[in-house]
Amino acid sequence: MARTRIDLVLSELNQSLTRAQRLTLSVVRSSRQQRGRYSQAQRDMVIEVAFLRSFASWESFLEQVFTLYMLGKGTPSNYKPTRYVFPVDRKHAENFARAEQRHTDWTAAERVIARSERCFRDGEPFASAIRPHIRSVNDMKTLRNAIAHQSHEASLSFEGLVRRELGYLPVGIGVARFLMTIHSSPGSHITYFDHYQAIVRGMAIGITP
Repeated sequence: MARTRIDLVLSELNQSLTRAQRLTLSVVRSSRQQRGRYSQAQRDMVIEVAFLRSFASWESFLEQVFTLYMLGKGTPSNYKPTRYVFPVDRKHAENFARAEQRHTDWTAAERVIARSERCFRDGEPFASAIRPHIRSVNDMKTLRNAIAHQSHEASLSFEGLVRRELGYLPVGIGVARFLMTIHSSPGSHITYFDHYQAIVRGMAIGITP
């Protein structure tokens, strides 16, 4: 359902991310405390579905906020980006965002930034919020593709991501296992799943000042 207020879009994203984190935490705890309640395959499926829903929520957030900014809407703090386009309604705004493309891609960080630079002065607020996290956003897309497509190309991209992050490719590692691995940054105590969630929350706050 399309929202008409930016604060509601942000709230919807945060609620979706929180539900995904709670679901993942619940299935991991249950699999540890009650052996046999979930098979490894069932646990992995729940984790992967939770990640897919989180990524889809991020895509929806971007699309809705971008559209509302194009229509002249602002945040509760009265922030409004300077527009280069002035669509008359939501459909018109969606056409502006799509430009010459057949579909509007909200999954690739570089494309989102380029689109924002075409529609808003200096691409703000999207450019400064997303640019520092381009690799993380694209990594999330790689993980999403590895879950959703299961193609040879998607698998190779996933394996490359794992090697870069962990320094090697653990035997039999899948997306769920990787997501439940502690992040490789020094002193980190959070999983990759929670790391990506934190990145998304931070970008969303930057996009809706």
